[in-house]
Amino acid sequence: KQVSVRPPALVKSEAQLARDLHKFWQQNHSKPEYRGVEVYLLRNLSQTGIRLFGQSGFYPDFILWLVRGKATHVRFLDPHGLHHGGLTEDSKNRDKLAVLAKLVELGNRPDFLAKQLTVDGLILADTPTGSIPGAETMTWAELEAKYPGLVHQDGGRRYCERLLGPLGGVLNGC
Repeated sequence: KQVSVRPPALVKSEAQLARDLHKFWQQNHSKPEYRGVEVYLLRNLSQTGIRLFGQSGFYPDFILWLVRGKATHVRFLDPHGLHHGGLTEDSKNRDKLAVLAKLVELGNRPDFLAKQLTVDGLILADTPTGSIPGAETMTWAELEAKYPGLVHQDGGRRYCERLLGPLGGVLNGC
């Protein structure tokens, strides 16, 4: 009479991410910019998976591994809207974006680059900007320019291209 699922079933935005990436990869994997790239989308378990620390810390929902030869790019993805907390000064989302910016710095360190490893992360959101506290008057283009770790999950080709490219510095030309 009682059913439990572990890990919990994907929520709408998570399932949409998986479907969009799968469809995009099926249509584009043979293009020159993706040739020789292996793509792995792994679910990160809350409370037991990889936790990124800032002031509050969070568990990104997915880890996207992009591999070409000996080069690897690891991209943490969190496909949840911004309607909870938005982008106000005290928002956990602002803390998440700061943590993701630190990942980019980490992935650009010489010791990482020497091992052909880069890392970054993105927050994906399909929330209309008028519903995002702290961003009500901004467009998505303005938000993405101000917060490089933020991507509009619009269901289209552009956001999938952003997820898979640029494929990290070490993957280009390998």
